[in-house]
Amino acid sequence: MYHFTKLIAPVFAVLMVAIPALRADSTKPPLTDAQFVLKASAAGLAEVKFAQLALKRAQGDEVKKFAQHMIKDHTKANDKLKTIAESEKYALSTTMDPKHQELYQKLTGLTGADFDREYLLTQVKDHEKAVTLFEQESQNGQNKKLKEFAVKTLPTLREHLELVRKLNDEEKKK
Repeated sequence: MYHFTKLIAPVFAVLMVAIPALRADSTKPPLTDAQFVLKASAAGLAEVKFAQLALKRAQGDEVKKFAQHMIKDHTKANDKLKTIAESEKYALSTTMDPKHQELYQKLTGLTGADFDREYLLTQVKDHEKAVTLFEQESQNGQNKKLKEFAVKTLPTLREHLELVRKLNDEEKKK
């Protein structure tokens, strides 16, 4: 019995510290619809801008094809969000957020294979965040139109994430 207690005590101590920390994250309130619109519109602008840069700087044909796909899909989503935001009186972001601006500056200094690797890595991270953002809005959104927009946009974002993960994995093998 002593050995069992001696082994379990440290695990129990770690859990006593970790569980309240996990609860703190789970009690974080969901974004408001207004915050969702600002984040989604800033991210949507970034996606299009990054993809336009990729068409100029990327080396790989598959990366360029992905960028064209991003421009088409994200322009369509941005336009839909803009229509909803305007009709529901939500403010849209007119610029990328500072983090995306910094990433954009970094990407402008790269070309060829270096650009491809960094662009794809950025796209994986951005689409993971976008999926999470839209999942949260689809579950917690209060505005019916925004919630429907999030639900309808999620499959496309998940498709983008799957595609860019595959491209990123292929790029790592080169």
